[in-house]
Amino acid sequence: MNNVEIIYDIANLNDIPELVRLRILYMIDDFGSITDEEREGKENQLPGYFERELF
Repeated sequence: MNNVEIIYDIANLNDIPELVRLRILYMIDDFGSITDEEREGKENQLPGYFERELF
């Protein structure tokens, strides 16, 4: 049996691009797809959201 080690860390400002990427992938998985306009909107909105709400 493989042992999997999970390491938790606190996100920082350098992680925002990855957080945005992961949120968009979550939306695609949840909704099935998103439009290019929705993706662009999230790419523009989410960095500010993460800066305000998480840091």
